[in-house]
Amino acid sequence: MMRRGLPAQPRNSAQTLFTGLSLFEFTIKTIRAVMTSLTQQSCDACRADAPRVTDQERQELHGQIPDWILVEEDGVEKLQRVFPFGDFAEALTFTNRVAELAEDESHHPAILTEYGKVTVTWWTHKIGGLHRNDFICAAKTDALLSH
Repeated sequence: MMRRGLPAQPRNSAQTLFTGLSLFEFTIKTIRAVMTSLTQQSCDACRADAPRVTDQERQELHGQIPDWILVEEDGVEKLQRVFPFGDFAEALTFTNRVAELAEDESHHPAILTEYGKVTVTWWTHKIGGLHRNDFICAAKTDALLSH
């Protein structure tokens, strides 16, 4: 709605924050805001009766970590990503950083360290599938690259 001489009032907080941005800039800022929120969360203690993520949650959360693939092994859904490195020493350094993250979150992935690459696979062992914790840890694993 346009009032004489005044621009239309934003209808929500996103419009207020991102007024004047192109759709591309808005999309990038939105993705960064969502990623930030996952990396700032902590894992919940998980019990054997904890629910797996729903299809809708999986889709929403997976969209926040686009470099991770969904894999299924022996009927168990998992998140996996291969991180390339220049040599074994760099790969080993990254492996140790992922191990520290896992200890801090009390949530532990499968890690395969090879010359020039590290494969990290997150899933929740107790529930035999994916929990929100896995997406939090995947986002935090991605953040290790920028430190």
